Amino acid sequence: MAQRLYYFLLAALAYGLFSWVGLLLVIPPGFSSAIWPAAGLALGLYILMPTRAIVGGIWLGAFIVNLGIATQGFSQFSLPAVLMAVTTGTGATLQMLFGSWLFGRLLSTDQYIATPHDIFKFVLLISPLSCLIGSTIGVVPLYVNGFVSLANLPFSWLTWWVGDAIGLMLFTPLILTLLSTNQRLSNARKLLSLVPMTVIFSAILVLFFGSLQHHRQNQSTEMSELAQRLHLNVERRLRDSANKLLAYSAFFQASSYVSADDFAAFSATINTGDPTFQVVGWTPIVHRIERASVEADVRAQGFPDFTFTEPSPNGTVPAGPQDIYYPVVYIYPFALNKRAFGLNLGAIPSRLLALTQAFEQNQSVATAPIQLVQELDGTLGFILYLPVFRSTQLAFLSGPEKELLGYVGGGFRIGAVLRGAQREAEKIGIGIDLHDITDGRQPLQESTLIAVEGFEPVTYSLFFGQRHYQLTFFVSEKFGLYHKDWTSWIILTAGFLIAALLNSVILMLAATTENIRHEVARKTDDLMQATQAAIEANAAKSNFLANMSHEFRTPLNAIIGLNELCLMTPLTAQQSDYLGKSQMASNTLLGLINHTLDYEKIALGKLEVETTPFSLNNILDKMHAIFAIQAVQKGLYFVVTVPTALPETVLGDALRVEQVLLNLCSNAVKFTDQGGVTVELVVITRTLEHIALELTVSDTGIGISPDEQGHLFESFRQADASTARKYGGTGLGLNISRQLVDLMGGEIDVHSDLDVGSQFVVRLMFQITTADGRQIDAVSQNGLNVQQSSAQNTSAVRVYGAAIPSASPPDMTKEALKGLALLVVEDNIINRVVAEGLLRSMGAEITLAVDGFHALEILQSGADFDLILLDIQMPGMDGCELARKIRLLPGAVNELPLIAMTANVMDDDIARCLAAGMDDHIGKPLNIRTMVDKILARIG
Repeated sequence: MAQRLYYFLLAALAYGLFSWVGLLLVIPPGFSSAIWPAAGLALGLYILMPTRAIVGGIWLGAFIVNLGIATQGFSQFSLPAVLMAVTTGTGATLQMLFGSWLFGRLLSTDQYIATPHDIFKFVLLISPLSCLIGSTIGVVPLYVNGFVSLANLPFSWLTWWVGDAIGLMLFTPLILTLLSTNQRLSNARKLLSLVPMTVIFSAILVLFFGSLQHHRQNQSTEMSELAQRLHLNVERRLRDSANKLLAYSAFFQASSYVSADDFAAFSATINTGDPTFQVVGWTPIVHRIERASVEADVRAQGFPDFTFTEPSPNGTVPAGPQDIYYPVVYIYPFALNKRAFGLNLGAIPSRLLALTQAFEQNQSVATAPIQLVQELDGTLGFILYLPVFRSTQLAFLSGPEKELLGYVGGGFRIGAVLRGAQREAEKIGIGIDLHDITDGRQPLQESTLIAVEGFEPVTYSLFFGQRHYQLTFFVSEKFGLYHKDWTSWIILTAGFLIAALLNSVILMLAATTENIRHEVARKTDDLMQATQAAIEANAAKSNFLANMSHEFRTPLNAIIGLNELCLMTPLTAQQSDYLGKSQMASNTLLGLINHTLDYEKIALGKLEVETTPFSLNNILDKMHAIFAIQAVQKGLYFVVTVPTALPETVLGDALRVEQVLLNLCSNAVKFTDQGGVTVELVVITRTLEHIALELTVSDTGIGISPDEQGHLFESFRQADASTARKYGGTGLGLNISRQLVDLMGGEIDVHSDLDVGSQFVVRLMFQITTADGRQIDAVSQNGLNVQQSSAQNTSAVRVYGAAIPSASPPDMTKEALKGLALLVVEDNIINRVVAEGLLRSMGAEITLAVDGFHALEILQSGADFDLILLDIQMPGMDGCELARKIRLLPGAVNELPLIAMTANVMDDDIARCLAAGMDDHIGKPLNIRTMVDKILARIG
């Protein structure tokens, strides 16, 4: 019950709110709005909640809204107004029910406009058809009860129908979208429907109210201009009438005697075609002794029954005795005004007052509003009296010095005064009121038209006959009919119709987008599952490679380390040869492992290029030291040529440049059985800041066929299967080299002839710098030509000969680490032996710890060390945890240099070590040179 009441009140209040919005859009003089949002709201609510509570709430809301309109804000209740509200509310409810029935019969889904086909049927069928009911039922009581005229009935019906239809087109889909609980209607889609409509709605309202205001201003301007013109017309007519009385004055002054016929003839001449004067009369000053002679004179002119009269409750009666009479002895036109013939004006106080003021002021004076004696319909008017003095008298004299002959009086009927102006104004719906405001506010003429709100009346003051009149012009409903605001109507109707159509397009796009989104979401979910599986597989592969790398490097560390320790002992030539070959095989295996890991890094996008100062000469020295031995052992020459103008240091990634050259030189030596290998460095261009180089590795080996050259840089690709069987290798070296060169912004090309040899060319650009990383400036160039070509530098080179070097590794100072106390933490016994042997051979004093706990015990015992080398993967406490604990120990021990010594060599492994507080990283298998360099670098 509570829920039904809630829905009932919600529907009524919502209908009232949406109706208020619609009433703001009513275009005068109609009764209907060009858009009625409440109609769309009603249909949307009932489609979503088809209950009797919604039906009752909509009817109640429509009834209250229309009752307020019919009673002018609930102030003028009447039975017709209540019946009109009942009828209109019923029409709105029936329209809602019929629209809901059409919705259910014609559309493919309930409570939801889902497809473009549904949207077309809703816009073209449901909306216009259902709205025929409300508009037809609604305008009938408006016309019957006089709220809308017959002339305005079609416009009101059309506006009502169009307004309801647009309200349905625009607001019903919006209500269904915003209030729907359908999970496919996401908040984004609801927002997509709401925001554009809000913007469009606001824009249309701005244009509409702007147009309405502009039209209202035009109407006000037109009314003001018309009022001014009509006011001047009335003022002119009154002024002309006053001038005519002056003509009468001159006529009497110029005549020794004026008869009734003379007066009539003069009046006919002067008033022809001017109906302003209702009556013109002559009133002489007659003393008591002159009454009989004056009456006799008039009777003698053809008026035998003439006598002085005065008003009485029963009409006019013969005037009683008075000292002075003011009789109307001549009157024109006589037939229409004979009731005033002989009337003694002195017997009427208002007339006598006007006559006295006219005499005293020597100018025309008008009476207060009066009913003329000759007027039987109660029409008001006034009389203007002008005193006439004998012409021999001076006009400026006053009192007894002036001889007053009488008064010329002109009677004005207000209808006649305003006739032309009123007819012109009321034709277009402008009313005219005339009031005498001299003594209060007395109406002379009030229009039958009813003023409408929204227009300020235009008021003019008229001063005539020493009285103050007010002429008021106002706008009636008829003015709106005459000046119908089609522009605002078109803006509002067409604007919201376009908005409704645009809303339909948005709904279609949204529905299509939603369907696509749903399908994309389904396929994306499938793809995500597949991607996740691929990620997991890739992660498993990466973990496998990392684990395998660790597992390979651990025994390789023992093999290479023990082998190197053996080479340091006294050996026979044959033993030295065997161990040297074993060392080369171990290094080859290590190279294969490194290639595999580098390829994985590149594939995952984890390989980054560093930018640090390095010497190209040092790299080339290393190439010669490594490959000259191998070349001699195969009976080959190995030559390196370098230009003398090469900078000492450049900025770049020395490790990656070295790796590329290692791969190219290794292949060149591997695939060459006769002749030799040449490594040539050429300066292409050089500026103050940069140098472009070309590294060429040439061999006289087996060569590569043209067909195979196109696939040479692909992964796991070699010239052919026989090559792999004969020479070995993974086929990754050239692919890795290509990608490393690309990462450094360079190029790599191959030129080869089968059975002749191959030439690999690498082009790289470096920034010239000093050993400490400072950029070379113009002064430090010492006058060097900064734009050298290859032709200029090929003649000046350093050539490393092909002399056979010593087969044993270059000697290293045996006391490089003498005096240093090192703590080695290693759980693998063989690795402990290797590390201890290599480090002791360099003169270091070694203390061994079998795990992290043992290392902490040693450090806490007070032993003094210069540096700690620690493995990462150890039972109980790994190397990273040990490093963190060491950094927390009290005293100077927490500042000891820590270097990881581990087979975990991935970039993530190195980063994890540094994050744990370690200072550097040494990968296994251990290289004594690398170890010594890094230890000395950290100890300083």
